[in-house]
Amino acid sequence: MKYTSDIKSYMKQIMTDRLPPSQIAHFKLNRIGLHTLNHTNSIEWSSELKDSTAMYLHEKCTPKRLGLRNSVDVDEFSPLYLRYFQESMLGALGKIIVNSALEIYPTPLHTYGAVYEGVASTKIGVGTVDLNHLNDSETGEHVESIRLDFLLHSLGLHHEIDSFYSFQKMLESGKLSAVLSPRAIVQLGLSSIFIPNAIGETDANSRNIILFKDPESGLYDIVTRIDAEANTYLNDAFRQRSGKKQIPKGIFGPNEEQELFLSTIKHRDIKIDWDLFAGFTSIAKALCSRTNIDNAISRAYMNNSGKLITNPWETPSPYALSYDSDAFFDFSEKTIDRAGRFFDNVDNAIGYAKRIPPFSEPNSKYGNIAVSESTARRYIQQKFDMKGRSIDR
Repeated sequence: MKYTSDIKSYMKQIMTDRLPPSQIAHFKLNRIGLHTLNHTNSIEWSSELKDSTAMYLHEKCTPKRLGLRNSVDVDEFSPLYLRYFQESMLGALGKIIVNSALEIYPTPLHTYGAVYEGVASTKIGVGTVDLNHLNDSETGEHVESIRLDFLLHSLGLHHEIDSFYSFQKMLESGKLSAVLSPRAIVQLGLSSIFIPNAIGETDANSRNIILFKDPESGLYDIVTRIDAEANTYLNDAFRQRSGKKQIPKGIFGPNEEQELFLSTIKHRDIKIDWDLFAGFTSIAKALCSRTNIDNAISRAYMNNSGKLITNPWETPSPYALSYDSDAFFDFSEKTIDRAGRFFDNVDNAIGYAKRIPPFSEPNSKYGNIAVSESTARRYIQQKFDMKGRSIDR
């Protein structure tokens, strides 16, 4: 087994671009640049949500599940989840744009702004592929997936990772390494704590993380973030009435005041593995570089209104300027600036610490977890008939 001894090979192992595009990418765009869904190209299916009453009184939301008609074979459909927003048009467009932050994460999730012209009403939201129905591109076999909160609950752990310390304790218990590969553990720390803190996401809860299992090892190997609409870019939720900034996933708890967060880092509380914290910080900083963030948001733009061809004979939509290249660029620049300030503050507080990428070499404290070189094949979307029955052969 060859461990990732240099940063370039390490980053190649941690960044896993495996998820497929959606059939919606080929659909017509309206005057704003939203993908148009209606009875001619899609059909409503029932959502597939597991019973979560053991953890919550009710689900936070129930996205709409649609079957998208294949442009070549009209009897073949691809599933899509549409998370729609009960907002004004401008508010909905803003949430679609900030969801493009999901392209920044180690396993990018492609998002599509969509307008669904249903029978009763028109809904605007973000569409993504159905992550429960993916196949391995080479073997054609179904890829098993699970939501993070269900996985943690099944392990006898708290269903939420609400701080770095809670994540560290889960690692020390050995329960995570029993079901997650080293790569997935690193992706989980980045996706649940370090990247959301840096780019201003305020709701990176366990319901918003999906894990995919590697059939050969039997371990969950890939982690994907979903749903990134709660962001300080839209709503300055980091500020309490006192005006003090908060960090969503603090050192010891959720929503820690930034002053306390940085003070705890500076004074090195002995309960915290600061080398591990510094290692995760260094990788998150690399993923949140200007180049990576700009490229990620640019990809999202090109998947959406960047494909819009303006018709000179058609009256421009008054909302188009809120969903054009300037709008995506503004979000990108604000995210880059925020991440830069965040890492400057954290690096200054850390001071001297080993900046070794997490688990790039065996560490006995955590059961000798170590990221090693391994392949990562792409996934493809399963196909269904109009009634939602799988037709994959």
